[in-house]
Amino acid sequence: MKLRNILLGACAASLIAAAPPAVDPAAVNRIRGHVQFLASDELEGRDTGSAAYRVAAQYVASQFQAVGLQPGGANGSWFLDVPFRRATHAAPPKLTLVQGGRRTP
Repeated sequence: MKLRNILLGACAASLIAAAPPAVDPAAVNRIRGHVQFLASDELEGRDTGSAAYRVAAQYVASQFQAVGLQPGGANGSWFLDVPFRRATHAAPPKLTLVQGGRRTP
């Protein structure tokens, strides 16, 4: 009986310790606000290198600064320059299957 009570007590203690922390409604609303802004139609999908992308990046940097973080980029910048390549097709792409010397577009 004593062992059973010890085991039940240990199980109860582990369940209490595993309980999720209380949710702060103000924090939830702040996070929701950030996500709604960054996912809004005004930012047009934040396409790489676009003006909307720069707005989103500046917004995130300003939020980082507001909570006291320090920039880690070159020369005290919040941003890291990454070169991107752009490619386009001169004509619609074509696919040809070659099987046993026979070509099928």
